[in-house]
This record gives sequence, C-alpha cells and structure tokens, in this order.
Amino acid sequence: RAGEVDYTAWHKSNRDRQALQKYVKSLTGLCSSEFKSMRKPTQLALLLNLYNAAVIELILQHFPLRSINDIRVSSQGAFDLRWLQTSWSSVDKISLNHLENGLIRPMFEDARIHFALVCAAKSCPVLLAKPYRAQTLSKQLDNQTRGFFQDKRHVSYSEQSQGLVVSKIFSWYQ
Repeated sequence: RAGEVDYTAWHKSNRDRQALQKYVKSLTGLCSSEFKSMRKPTQLALLLNLYNAAVIELILQHFPLRSINDIRVSSQGAFDLRWLQTSWSSVDKISLNHLENGLIRPMFEDARIHFALVCAAKSCPVLLAKPYRAQTLSKQLDNQTRGFFQDKRHVSYSEQSQGLVVSKIFSWYQ
C-alpha cells in the first residue's frame, strides 16, 4: 500500500540499512553555521526528511516489533530516546520529540508540518515516496495535507453517529 514501509524487507537488506544510516548521518552531520545559513525551506525539508528517516532507522534498530510504541530503553519510549547525534543542534543528542516539538514546530509554525511527519503509526499520515525538497516544499506539504484529509482513515462521516470522525491529530494539535 502506498505510503507504507516494508520493514521486513528493509531489515533484511544490509545495503539498504547502510544507505539509510549514511543518509541520517549526512543530515545530522552538518556544522551549525552551515545549517543556520540555509534558507528556511531548505532547513524545513532537511528536518522533515531527518525525522521520517530517523523513525524508520529507530524501528529497524529494534526490529522486529509490533508498534513503535513497543520500543523502550531505560524506561524511555521511542520518541523520547536521545539517540540522534547532531552537530548543529544546541544539544549533543536529540530525540524525535525534540526534533518535532523543540525544532520543527516552533521554528516553522506551519500546520501542514503535521501531515509530513510520519511516526510509523497507522493513524499517521502516509510517508511521501520521495524526500522533501526546498524548491517543491510548499506544494509537497499542500499535497500531503490534502491527501490526509481525503483519506477516510483520518477524516470521514459516520452515518451511525451522523457526525464527522477525525484523526486524533486534531485533538493533539489545534
């Protein structure tokens, strides 16, 4: 199905795993001045790509598992683990929560971001098949948002209750 990751196949492919690890390292390895000198769309594209790739990498590190929420290390869940080594963040290692809530959301204040961050849960938006790019970022975010609203798993009308059924994302983020 479009937007889903075949973790089993990815886990079996050492070459693909290494490519993903190299990609994550390339995104976290920028020097601080290099990151700060980027235009905002370039920064946002980088951070969205890092978040989504890091989620996949974290799952593969703990594979097999039923849910990303099954990941626990020293009583910390998957989203609070400080494992991403960065050279451009104010802290040495960051978590997925820090990446999303400490960097992406406050730096960019764009509601469409919620439809681009994929946390590997069925209730999340679908994963874009290609990386976010500064030149096409606004259109990509528009398409992701539109796609989320058109997906009956996230927004639908219930004949039974005669009401709108919406994703929990709308109660988590106003």
